[in-house]
Amino acid sequence: MKVTSPTRRSMRRHLLVAVVVVCILVIGVGGWGTTAVISGAVVASGSLVVDSNVKKVQHPTGGIVGELRVRDGDHVHAGDIVVRLDETITRANLAIVSKGLDEETVLEASARKIL
Repeated sequence: MKVTSPTRRSMRRHLLVAVVVVCILVIGVGGWGTTAVISGAVVASGSLVVDSNVKKVQHPTGGIVGELRVRDGDHVHAGDIVVRLDETITRANLAIVSKGLDEETVLEASARKIL
């Protein structure tokens, strides 16, 4: 005769209770699902509204706005010019780069004369 410990009997008892509870739930919910009659649906009219049509416009490197071509509430399409940035900083940067290139060209020409 095999002797079982009280812990092992308790575990078997709890496992049996758990299996019975799961079976009751599956049979209960399955039975309700097969016999329940859904008589209709709720039909209502409505409309979908966007909370805000405001779009943020931001230049990736920044700049000073020179001209704003739209006003609040205007409709814009793809490709429309919305804002023009001030060219002062861009022209100043171009002048600095051009001057640097000129200096490098002179230095290179001087180096060639020496060699």
